[in-house]
This record gives sequence, structure tokens and C-alpha cells, in this order.
Amino acid sequence: LTSYSYNYTKIIDDLVDVVLVGDSMSNVLYGMDSTRTIDDQIMINHATAVKKAAEKSLVFFDLPYNRDFSEANTVKRVLSIMKKTSCDGVKIEGNTELEDVIKYLKKKKVPVMAHLGLQPQKFSSTKKFKIYGKKKEDLNKIISDSLCLEKAGAVSILLEGMLTKIAKQVTTVLSI
Repeated sequence: LTSYSYNYTKIIDDLVDVVLVGDSMSNVLYGMDSTRTIDDQIMINHATAVKKAAEKSLVFFDLPYNRDFSEANTVKRVLSIMKKTSCDGVKIEGNTELEDVIKYLKKKKVPVMAHLGLQPQKFSSTKKFKIYGKKKEDLNKIISDSLCLEKAGAVSILLEGMLTKIAKQVTTVLSI
């Protein structure tokens, strides 16, 4: 379940295993049309509040969009936010280009939740979102990417904006 605040996290803490501090707060709390408006400092503020409230749940934060998606910058930002928030892990949007990032973060003992399917950070507006899995090659790509990210060390994979039958097939081939 997603939470952006201390109070809401207190309510759901007994009900879930993992709380995600999502960049969707851009749409839900701030009324923006894109998740790209959330920066690292805003995420740190919200993730810190959620982590403070969570007594039983694990707390993962969404790595905010950044134009510099290089491996070095991504790792640096993740480690910095982890240190400042004491969160239990990070969720990162991306496909197989995250393989080395996930491997490195695993060595640093940072749990990574991968994110496949609809990846809102890739769009400048919610009006451009699309459902994934309508074509046969979509299924093959999603399964291939999910197996790659699992092998790299992802502890879980968030599947968003895809046909239910595709998501079910992906979950049957994964062991995470």
C-alpha cells in the first residue's frame, strides 16, 4: 500500500507488510500531472515521516525521476536517501538497464523493488499512460525483464498498468 504521511501510515501499519512512499504523491497530494515533479528532498521529507510512523511494516521509497539516470548517479542518490530516511529499501522504475544498479545495491545490502509495465516517470503527463501486455511481444519482454531483474537481486517486482492475465503469468515464472 502507498502512504505519504505519518498519520496514514499509523492507520495502515498493522494491515500491510510493506508501505511504499510513492512519487504518485505528486498527483495525489500536490495535484500535478506528472510524477516528475517530486525531487529527492520532497521524497526524503515524506519517507522520513512514513518511516517514523511504521512500527511493523517495511518502508520502501520511490526513487524520484532525475534526468541523469546514470548508474553512478542512481546509486549515489539511493544511498543518500537511504541514509537520510532509514528506509528499508528502494523502488526503482526501469527495465534491464537497472541490472547492474540492482547488483551493486544488493552488495551494499539495499533491497530493491523493481518496477515493470507502466512506468509513470517515463511520461511527462498522465494523459500519455498506456496499458502494457496487449501484444505477444509485450508478454515476452516483461517476462524476460522480470527474470533479469530477479536474477540481479531484486527482492520484489511491482507490476503496474498491465493486463491481469499478463501480470499473473509474470508472477508464476518468478520466485520473488
